[in-house]
Amino acid sequence: MLIDTLNQISDTVFSKSNPVLSTGNDNVVLWKYVASVELCIILILIFMLLRKQKTKMNKELLNVKHTEINTDNLMSDIFESKKLYDLLIRRCHPDRFADEQTKEYMTLQSQRITENRSNYKKLLIIKKDVEEKFPEIFVNMS
Repeated sequence: MLIDTLNQISDTVFSKSNPVLSTGNDNVVLWKYVASVELCIILILIFMLLRKQKTKMNKELLNVKHTEINTDNLMSDIFESKKLYDLLIRRCHPDRFADEQTKEYMTLQSQRITENRSNYKKLLIIKKDVEEKFPEIFVNMS
């Protein structure tokens, strides 16, 4: 149905009775120029789009290149987090507690500790949270 309609439209437009769009040599040359102009416009638009994306990527790369890496935090995350993780997992292990409510709380904290085992800052926050709720756990720190 749609194809038949399109065929009828194209037959009407390109019929020999239509003087503007007839298939004479002058009109073929005109259509070539129109098609060339359309191709140029499309290529310019594609070029502008690619250039815009490239400049956006270059700006992001420049921002990344100029950011400083804090090696102190990186080194503490690498070396200190292991010690703190070991301490927290020993002190907060749920099997050390008899009370069900405390055991459930320590299970959640142990999961948080395990998830953040290499993030020193988050481990310190977890330690502070546990220390506030159960200060007796960290009294004798050996």
